[in-house]
This record gives sequence, structure tokens and C-alpha cells, in this order.
Amino acid sequence: MRRGRPSAVYWAAGFVTLVVTAMLAGLVGYGVGQAKDSDETAVDQRLDALERKLDNALEGLTQAAYPTGTLTQHSEGWRVRVFAPPSPANNLGGLRSANDAGSFVHTGSWMDLEEHQKHEGIFLPAYAAFHVRGLFIPSQSGDYVFAMHMRFGGRDDQGKATSVACHVNLGVADRDRLIAGKLLADGVVEKAALVAESPVMLFAGRPGMVDAVVACDLPRGVSGKDVSIRICVRHKSEASYRPVPAHLPGA
Repeated sequence: MRRGRPSAVYWAAGFVTLVVTAMLAGLVGYGVGQAKDSDETAVDQRLDALERKLDNALEGLTQAAYPTGTLTQHSEGWRVRVFAPPSPANNLGGLRSANDAGSFVHTGSWMDLEEHQKHEGIFLPAYAAFHVRGLFIPSQSGDYVFAMHMRFGGRDDQGKATSVACHVNLGVADRDRLIAGKLLADGVVEKAALVAESPVMLFAGRPGMVDAVVACDLPRGVSGKDVSIRICVRHKSEASYRPVPAHLPGA
């Protein structure tokens, strides 16, 4: 996971706090001295000057920590690396560092376990395990809750309770294992979800890396096309989840 941007945010917040404290201290000293002369007009002028300086400092600080134009370099989509599923499927530990069978860009919402077969040059005939990476760029600051969804359907024997389990490890920004566990569905319960136990604080316009590995156990007779996954998010002020509008990470 990339940690450069979160540390820059913390540094920036500390710097702004220092600037505000110093400016307010100057304003208080000035206000006390002027109060002796009952010169309220001078105090107001000083306050206006302070606000202008603070605005300029914040603008310059934001541009230094997050240079203008860096966000426009990212195209939409997820970068998906493809693997033969580990055995057992919950053995996700080495998947991120393993050699892959190829990769592709996914720009939709749901992605089935045979999605890689739609792309040239990936020679993995069966269903796959995936390493999915993308940048989430929030439209507003605040706490965000992430979730992994699974859908099991498209079969002729919908009435049979054939269990499908998908194992997930998902991190966001500097939060490793934000979601870690098992999604379980069958012919009766066709949808499953894993929701992060705690939110992630993100800032408007500042990318956070979403990094997930997924591997599933499919019983005999179940096709990878019948099982789909997606990564979703909601701001704490929103009532429902939506697919993450991901952007491709840099090389």
C-alpha cells in the first residue's frame, strides 16, 4: 500500500495548526493592546488581514502537498491481475507477490470469475483469483465505509443449495485488512456482503488506494461466470452503497 499521501496529509494538518496558533496568538496580543485605546476598527482590519494570510497559506500548502494536475493523469478503471486460485482458496497471503497469468483493465461494476477470458493474452482456461487495485478519489471529505459484494446466479438449478465461498482481503489507503473474511452464498441466498467494521477518513480530491485480493471455492458444476464480485463504498452521510468509481493507479 502507498503511504506517501496520508503522511503528507498529517504533515499538512500539523503545519496548518501551527500557522493558525501563531496567527491567533498575534491577534490576541494585538487585540489586548488596542482594546486599551478602544480602537475596534484596527482590530477588524487586523482580523481581515489574518484571514487573507491564512487563506493564502492553506492554498499554497495544498498545492505543495498535492500538485495541480496530478489527479487528471488517471484513467477510469481497475487494474486486475489474474491467478490460478490458491489451494485452499483462503490462502491469500502470498497472492499479491505471486507471478500472475496476465492482467486487464475492468471498467464496469460486477466482475465474474471468468472475466479474464474476455481479454487477449491471458491463458488461464478456468475461473481465476484476482488482485484488484484502483484509486478512489472522494468528492467530499469525511468517513467512508467500504464493502465487498458477491452475487451467485445464472444457473438452471436455482433451487439447489450449492454453496459458493469467496475469500477476501481488502485494504484502503494505509488501512490493511480493512475487510477480511468469507462471502458465502448458495442457490437460495444468492447475494452476500462483507462490510468494513470501521470507516476510513478520506479527503476530497485526494486519492486513496483500494487494494483487494479475492479467491473462491467453486463446487463441481458451478461456472466462474455464475459468480461475480464488486467493491462498493458509501459516505457516512449516504444511505446506500455504490460501486467504487475507480481510477487506474500509476505504473
